[in-house]
Amino acid sequence: MLLGRGLSLTREAVTKVYRPVLVRFCSETKVIRVSSNLELRTRQNTTQNEDTSTKPLVLVYGWMLPQRRHLEKFENIYLARGSDVMTINIQPQQLLWPKTGAQVIAKKVVDFVQQPQNASRPLMVHAFSVGGYLYGETLLKSLETPQDEGSMKDRIVGQIFDSPVDFIGIPDGLPSAMTRNVAARFIGKMMIKAYMSALFRQVTVHYIRSSQIFHENPVRGPSLFLYSKIDPVGTVESIERVASMYVKNLQNQVYYKCWDDSPHVQHMYKHPIEYVELMDNFLSHLPPFAGRDAAMRDNGNLQVFSLRQ
Repeated sequence: MLLGRGLSLTREAVTKVYRPVLVRFCSETKVIRVSSNLELRTRQNTTQNEDTSTKPLVLVYGWMLPQRRHLEKFENIYLARGSDVMTINIQPQQLLWPKTGAQVIAKKVVDFVQQPQNASRPLMVHAFSVGGYLYGETLLKSLETPQDEGSMKDRIVGQIFDSPVDFIGIPDGLPSAMTRNVAARFIGKMMIKAYMSALFRQVTVHYIRSSQIFHENPVRGPSLFLYSKIDPVGTVESIERVASMYVKNLQNQVYYKCWDDSPHVQHMYKHPIEYVELMDNFLSHLPPFAGRDAAMRDNGNLQVFSLRQ
C-alpha cells in the first residue's frame, strides 16, 4: 500500500481545530532522532517516575516526501491525548529498492518497539498512502523476528489508514508525489512500469508480499479507513477490497469514511474538524486511550463497514 502529497491546513481550520487543544504542546515536546527515517516525540513534562509501560506509542507512517510541519499536526493530536509518537518516513530511492531501503527501515521499527522499555507498550498505527506499504514490510519483519515478550502484532490495539494505495498504484503515485509537471509524471510512470517489470524478482516481488500481508492483516484490533471517491491513486475499489477482507477475516470492528471531494491524503486539509472527530471517536473504542482525554468519545459519527458496501 503506497504514496501521496499533503498540504497545510487553512488558517480557519487551524483556528477551529488545533489552537485550543494542540498548540500548547508544541513547545513542550522532546524530539529524539532514532535514525534518518525514525523520529520519536514525547512530552517534555513527563516525570521520571511515570510508568511508560502502559503509555500508548503511536506509529505514524508518513506519505511520500511530507513536509515536517504537516506531520506535526497529526503528532500533536496524539501527544495531546496522552501518547508518544514515532514518525516513520521513506525516501523514493528506499521505496524503489526494498531490500536495502524499506526493509531496513521496517527492521529498525521492530527493533525499537521491542526494546525493553517499549516491549510491553500498546501500539497504535496511523498510516498514510505509501506508509501502508512500509507498515506491511514492518508486519513481515516482525513475524520474522524472535520476540521475548508480547508480539508486535498482538500489541497493536488499532489501525487508521488514510488513502492507502496498493502496489499497482506505484507507477502513478510516486511521480505524482515528486512533481506537478504532467509530462514529467508521464515519463516517470513509464519508467517505473519498466523498472518493476525488468526487476520483478529483485523488487516487485517484495511489493507483492507486503500487499498480501496488508490484505491478510494478522492484527485483530479495529481499523478505520479514510478515503475519497475522487482519489485516482488510492481508489475506492482497492481500499474497500481490503476492508472487506478484514471483515471476512473476523477482525474487530472495521470503520470507514469515504468523502466525495478530498484529494489523495488531503482529507485533514479539506475536512479538519470531521477528521479529528473521527479520530477521537475511533480512539475512544481503544482501551489504552479511553478516558485519557475528554475529547475522545464516540458521538455516533463512525460508520461500520459491511460486506454489502
